Amino acid sequence: MYDHYIDLARNIFDSQNIQTILLTSPFDNISQIDYSLRAQLYPQQNPYEDIKDWLIQECLFPNIYVIESSYHMCNVYLKLPVIDDTNSYLSIGPFLFNRPADPEIRQIAGIYPSPHMEQELIFFYNNLPLTISREKFQAFIIALFSPVLGSEMRIIYESDSDILDNLIPTNDFEHSFSEGDLSLNLVEQRYQVEQQMIAAVKQQNIKESIRLHKKMLQFNYGQRTSNQLRNSKNFMIVFNTLLRTAARECEVHPFYIDKISHQFAIEIEQCTNDLQLTRLSTDMIRKYSLLIHNHSVKKYSDNIQDCVTYIDLHYNENLTLKKMAEYLSLNSSYLSTLFKKEIGKTVTEYVTQTRIKQALLLLNSTKQSIRDVANQCGFDDINYFSRIFKKYQGMSPSSYRKMIQDI
Repeated sequence: MYDHYIDLARNIFDSQNIQTILLTSPFDNISQIDYSLRAQLYPQQNPYEDIKDWLIQECLFPNIYVIESSYHMCNVYLKLPVIDDTNSYLSIGPFLFNRPADPEIRQIAGIYPSPHMEQELIFFYNNLPLTISREKFQAFIIALFSPVLGSEMRIIYESDSDILDNLIPTNDFEHSFSEGDLSLNLVEQRYQVEQQMIAAVKQQNIKESIRLHKKMLQFNYGQRTSNQLRNSKNFMIVFNTLLRTAARECEVHPFYIDKISHQFAIEIEQCTNDLQLTRLSTDMIRKYSLLIHNHSVKKYSDNIQDCVTYIDLHYNENLTLKKMAEYLSLNSSYLSTLFKKEIGKTVTEYVTQTRIKQALLLLNSTKQSIRDVANQCGFDDINYFSRIFKKYQGMSPSSYRKMIQDI
């Protein structure tokens, strides 16, 4: 039961671009609770030891703790039920109730004798998600967790100054801190999430790809204009490039990648609000994953890669085993054996299935006549096309089109 609610909570906060972290002794990942901000501000004082002690001694089940730091950022902590004598804690954040104004950032930066601190803090705050008001956030937390934590649940607000009362800016701060130190961890985490997302797309794991895409939204990809919609579109352009990279690394032919990428570039610019862009991003993940599924030749030998790619691009031509062997400068018998071994079907069978796949696409997305669809897919005889189509699909092309139109 608790696992279900924790998963639900993590999914909800992920959708709001707020990270969630599971903390378990020895707390090796605890610096992630603030993207290593405190480690950069107090490089010689190990600030997370006090937080570990607070979690173990003061963070009690079933209370929910909202910790607001003197740097305006917030984290939520929840102790989870003990399993196998192991204490675990859920950290939600960091996030902001209000984004600090420039004078507030300058005031914080002024505590530390570093010429780079103000710009570093601006970068840091721009990468933190901004959530609803404290009152609405508390109502949301109660609605989310009270069904599982019960009537004894309490929401407790604390300041991190009560926890980190021994931390002071180091006198040697200027020598230990240089430009880029504070933003470096965020940039590294951003690229790590990007690589995880690319890997998920390459594996055609759509659910995980969508989750990681939402996590990517936590990071600032460059708010270069005052127009929020333009900034969102710029992020989508970056996202389209990342998906192109995933497809290319799976040895999908550039012809297919360029075609889908160009179409999405047009659709990005046609969007008029962030909701449309969010829906488009999900569609992009699904279609790039399908592209990799249908057209990746990475697992094949070089000769079969060339053969499959040639068939995929020339399926409407007169393709025979002999012609393919000549194209590859191979013996026909050798190509036939190699193709069957790697693909699991003959060259003729693969050509036919490729043509039928294209016919299905045209029947779904165009109003072309059955004869035109047959000709465009490499079938000169419409009757032969109908017989082959029925063999693979269990119905005639006209019946298939009628079925699609009736849905």
